[in-house]
Amino acid sequence: MKRFTSIIPFALLALILIIQLSFNAQTKNDIPWLSSRYFHLNNLPVYQQKTEAEKLITVVKNQHNNLPFSSLDSKFVLLTVGEDHSEFTKTIQLFSAITEIHISFSGKLTEAQKKTIEHADQFIFSIHVNENHSLTEQALDEFHKLRCSGKKTVVFFTPFEFAKNVKLPHNDALVLAYENHPYIQNRTAQMLFGAISATGKLPDDFSAFHPKNSGIELKWGGRLKFTDPEEVGIDPAKLAEIDRIALNGIKQGAYPGCEIVAAVDGKIFYRKSFGTHAYTDTTKVKIDDIYDLASITKIGASTTGLMFLQSHGKFDVSKKLADYIPEYVEGTNMERLLLKDMLTHQAGLKAWIPFYLQVLKDNEPNQALFSKTETPKFNRHVADDLWMNEAYVDSMYKQIAAQPLGPKEYKYSDLGYYFIMKLIEKQSKHDFDHFLRTQLYEPMGLRSMGFNPLNCHNESTIAPTENDIKFRKQLVRGYVHDPGAAMLGGVCGHAGLFANATDLASLMQLFLNKGSMGNVQYLKPEVVDMYTTNPFSYNHRGIGFDKPKLEGGGTCTKLASKRSFGHSGFTGTLAWADPDNQLNFVFLSNRVCPDQENRKIIDMHVRTDIQRVLYEAVAGRKK
Repeated sequence: MKRFTSIIPFALLALILIIQLSFNAQTKNDIPWLSSRYFHLNNLPVYQQKTEAEKLITVVKNQHNNLPFSSLDSKFVLLTVGEDHSEFTKTIQLFSAITEIHISFSGKLTEAQKKTIEHADQFIFSIHVNENHSLTEQALDEFHKLRCSGKKTVVFFTPFEFAKNVKLPHNDALVLAYENHPYIQNRTAQMLFGAISATGKLPDDFSAFHPKNSGIELKWGGRLKFTDPEEVGIDPAKLAEIDRIALNGIKQGAYPGCEIVAAVDGKIFYRKSFGTHAYTDTTKVKIDDIYDLASITKIGASTTGLMFLQSHGKFDVSKKLADYIPEYVEGTNMERLLLKDMLTHQAGLKAWIPFYLQVLKDNEPNQALFSKTETPKFNRHVADDLWMNEAYVDSMYKQIAAQPLGPKEYKYSDLGYYFIMKLIEKQSKHDFDHFLRTQLYEPMGLRSMGFNPLNCHNESTIAPTENDIKFRKQLVRGYVHDPGAAMLGGVCGHAGLFANATDLASLMQLFLNKGSMGNVQYLKPEVVDMYTTNPFSYNHRGIGFDKPKLEGGGTCTKLASKRSFGHSGFTGTLAWADPDNQLNFVFLSNRVCPDQENRKIIDMHVRTDIQRVLYEAVAGRKK
């Protein structure tokens, strides 16, 4: 007993040392806070340093409500002057494509750079100065002469006294961040784009018009915030279960790689990628790589497009298909189809038609229908060196319209969505992909989202899908996996959409925000509610959206609320949003690479197991 009691002080000392080391690890950051305004943050855990620092960012001026930036299809030009600015630039690039110009304190802008700034829609001018700075007011003189036809936002990552005492360049918005620290650069950039609110107040009089304790408050703009799990009360140790599930899926051959994004209350707390593009490829998956979303196209393109049109009085889901496109269905069984029945998969349509089998001759694409080069006649790009005859598209639509209808009961079908694309094109007076890109994806900043990604993205950033030995005779990469959509040139209402996980999560957040993003109301709240709710008591589907089965579970975990909604994709994808828990989850993989018969991701319940862990993490979080 005496020996045992003598060990206690050493054990206690060891425990204290472990706790101290753990705290030091949590609070350690590579760059300490230097200014008196932030110095106290050095003693806080890292996540708290970030959240406390962001509260001090002060919006001094915001003429015409320039901040936060709303539509992100503007031409953004960023001029950074001074010392390290990398985190500010990197964070801005999470939200928008920018043209960046950087010069030192003594540097001079070229005429070409001045021209670029002059033609910007949004010009962000940031000054980065550490405590021992060498920047003088004279060094800023050149920047006062800069002309810009668009809006100008000036951000000072400098000590307060420096910003107060220099002659300010002309600006529409002025932001003070007080120190050139990477954490404050990150949070300032997020504030500019509406991912966080602004509540900071001036520590002293800044001018006669901006006294001490003044500051313009900005509400959250609805965009996803990039943060740490601790900020939302989630234990990072719990999230390690997700890593294990994802890595086990790769180990068991369920998919070569994947991306996972999860957010709660509009804050991304988990954002990781695993594995490689293919089993035979050593290229590691990056978090912004692009995946074929497969049937998530049904909500990410078709349903979103219909909600947009209905929000603008150009569509009514209670009408019939023939009310909008009689030229395609008049005189056929589909003439009397109710759109609400079709979008909830209870219109009696068969699941799909294997069109690609009909165009093979001797197990090769029929040369009468396909060409190895593009011509005016062969202009539907199906794959590398494979173009389909435009005339065959009409026969595809006629074949769908001629199908006999089965009983009015739930049966999942792709076929109706071929016509949804035509309906949206007619009502919007634009091509399907152009309409979605210009009205939704680009204004929202969803740069990876769209059809035929090879038109604007490098092939190396796109995960491959199937080694198609039956139809296209090649590894499909950058072309839609679904053969029916491929035969339409990669653009269709049921498949063809590509994106990375973060952009897809942003689209799901649009629905959780009741149609608002970046302070722009893209969809009416009542329209979002209508589409994401079960219109029929005997059918678990929403309008376009999948939902939990009537007994719970199904495509989602049984922990998901009855009000949750989303969709899965044949290629191994899932997007799900839960308004009751404000949980937003996206999983992207290419489980069909190299063989679509690989069902391990389904048999192993990878997606729903990860979703279950997320619900458990959210349920156990500290408020």
